[in-house]
Amino acid sequence: MFKKYAVIAIFAFFLISIASCGKKDENTDINKTDTSKISQIIKKDSVTGKDKVLFKYTGKPGDKLFYKLVAKISDTQNNPETKGQDLKNDNESIFYYWKEVESVDDKGVITFSIKIDSIIEKQSLGEQSITYNSNVYDTVRSSQGSMFYNALIYQPFKIRQSPDGKVTDIFALENVYDNLFKILGDTIDEKQKEGIKSSLSMQSVKDFLQSELQIFSKDYIQVDSSWQFSQDGQVFYFNIKNNIKYILKSIDNVNGQYIANIDGIASTDFLEKEVKDKSGTARIDESNSSGTGTVKINLSRGCVQTKETTINVYIAYTISSGGQSAKVKRNVTQNFSVTLLN
Repeated sequence: MFKKYAVIAIFAFFLISIASCGKKDENTDINKTDTSKISQIIKKDSVTGKDKVLFKYTGKPGDKLFYKLVAKISDTQNNPETKGQDLKNDNESIFYYWKEVESVDDKGVITFSIKIDSIIEKQSLGEQSITYNSNVYDTVRSSQGSMFYNALIYQPFKIRQSPDGKVTDIFALENVYDNLFKILGDTIDEKQKEGIKSSLSMQSVKDFLQSELQIFSKDYIQVDSSWQFSQDGQVFYFNIKNNIKYILKSIDNVNGQYIANIDGIASTDFLEKEVKDKSGTARIDESNSSGTGTVKINLSRGCVQTKETTINVYIAYTISSGGQSAKVKRNVTQNFSVTLLN
């Protein structure tokens, strides 16, 4: 199920979102700003007099964050298999999960314990639809295709995250594996278990968590100024370069909390118009893409508070093989939001 994010995983780094920090316990006053911390993060530019910010993710051992993430993907296809008709595939995924800071090293790298609380996924293809809900014990939840989701629920694992927002490692997966083996029952032996461990890729989970994070500049960013980030990727058969421009619009004091407001604009360069392999040739006939996003970063708490992004990708291409050819059109739209709930 996580593989659906691969449809537009090449834009994952644009999905500017949450990371670390939060309240340590119920008695912590989260509205109380650490003035010494803020004085290091927000400074006045000596030339323009405008505020400038050094963005980074921070946290203290015991800090707990509870998030809701909603990803909606709409993929409309037109190809010979659809007999020249548009076939629409909609997917909505909702995740609730905890992130707890376990440790922070001297370089600011944070080790988080991740625990997924619940997952709801709604899929529709043409006239057909199906819903998975981890809180409802029905035939969908008990199906073989739901085993990976079921194994993840409530089972903690860990990630390491750099202060500028890169998920560098995912580990401590024993609980996930044990839960999966429990679901499979007595049908597998130890050798088969080791085979499952080696074949079960957690890269999709790592990519999913990375998609929450905006990769920050390591320099101070002044209000009304911008920074850029580029990354290579792939759309279907074609290699691309994604270019993202971030703009720091303002810094507001909201009920004693310092909030940085950022806008993002995305563009894509297709690095090739035609690719070939042993099976045939794919050639781009038409393509365009765009993306916009907004994020509110709570500088006082050191984490993203809310985020909304929209990404659109359209591509028409021709596949040729063995003297035959077929025209394909894909139009993909993703709406993505993250909300800090505690």
